[in-house]
Amino acid sequence: MARSQGKMTVSETLKQAIVASGLTARELGRRSGVTHSSITRFVNGERGLRHSVVDALAEALGLQLEKRTRRCRRA
Repeated sequence: MARSQGKMTVSETLKQAIVASGLTARELGRRSGVTHSSITRFVNGERGLRHSVVDALAEALGLQLEKRTRRCRRA
C-alpha cells in the first residue's frame, strides 16, 4: 500500500528524530530502556521495531505519536 505523498512513516519520523537529537545510541538507550544495538540497527535500516519499542523511543525523544488501528473486514 502506497503512502500519501509528502507524509512520512512512523519509522522515517523516528529515524529523523533520533539523528536530529544528537544523542548517542547508548544515551538514547539509557533514557528509553532500549538496547543501543537495537537503536543502531534500526537507524541503519537493518531491523524494524516492535510497537512497545517505538513508544519507548518516542517518549525518550519527546515525540507524541498518534496511534491508529485498522480493522480488517471479511468480504
